[in-house]
Amino acid sequence: MDNIQAWQLAQKDILEKKSIKLTDGVKKSNGYDFILSAIEKIPLRPQTDNQLQNFRTQTETLIAAFPTNPETFKSEQAFYKKAFSTYKNYILKEYKLVMKGFYIAIWLSLGISIGVAFGVSMGNIALGIPIGIGIGMAIGAGLDAKAQKEGRTI
Repeated sequence: MDNIQAWQLAQKDILEKKSIKLTDGVKKSNGYDFILSAIEKIPLRPQTDNQLQNFRTQTETLIAAFPTNPETFKSEQAFYKKAFSTYKNYILKEYKLVMKGFYIAIWLSLGISIGVAFGVSMGNIALGIPIGIGIGMAIGAGLDAKAQKEGRTI
């Protein structure tokens, strides 16, 4: 087992132990799955030693701040939410990753607006909106599938 795999296993173990008292809903709202996915995927991406060390440091800091006790959860959550938001933005920008369903969300809204414009020009908005939704979903699903195939989803 090399150094990266040992680090990954250690961080997963620490995160699992810290979240043992938490429900699945609380884990999800605190980005538990996102952190696990980042631990699994990021060290395997091509990067410099400095980038890898920075990732490790930020991940370890976030895991240390992960809320553990449901009773003191409210007081811990404010600091953690800010730290998680910073971490998430760092991961997405630094490694050019996207969340699952990112392109569908973007293109669905664009498709609806295009559909409304198309419907107004045809004189029937009710017909234009479903057409726009279909177009937006198709484009978004295609881009999401492409990102998944390239390994850019987290």
